[in-house]
Amino acid sequence: NKECTLFFDECHNLPKDVQETLLTILEPNENHVNEWIWEDATIVFDIRMVSFIFATTDVQKLKDPF
Repeated sequence: NKECTLFFDECHNLPKDVQETLLTILEPNENHVNEWIWEDATIVFDIRMVSFIFATTDVQKLKDPF
């Protein structure tokens, strides 16, 4: 429930399943909120309060939406 910024340096090294998860979290919708369930935890991302910064030197290794 607080504003935050997540910075991913050399994000092209993220495993493909992590990239897929991030794309799911970042998918836009009307209420600007996405939930991610992992094991027994549900994590809610209010896209209006979370900023994501991705840095890379090898963009061709990222999934296209990035």
